[in-house]
Amino acid sequence: MLLVIETVIDELHQEITANNYTHSRPGFEHTFYGANCAEVMDPFGNCLRIIEYLGT
Repeated sequence: MLLVIETVIDELHQEITANNYTHSRPGFEHTFYGANCAEVMDPFGNCLRIIEYLGT
């Protein structure tokens, strides 16, 4: 798993979703710890988790 801290996750999620990739269909959630999280699985089973912290 690779964790990436991002500041514009909603725009990134929209861009990836709009391309209709077969294997990269990211999920998107608002977490209980005050962050937005998108998770993408590649064709080889690797997980890329992208997090944007909303609070301080």
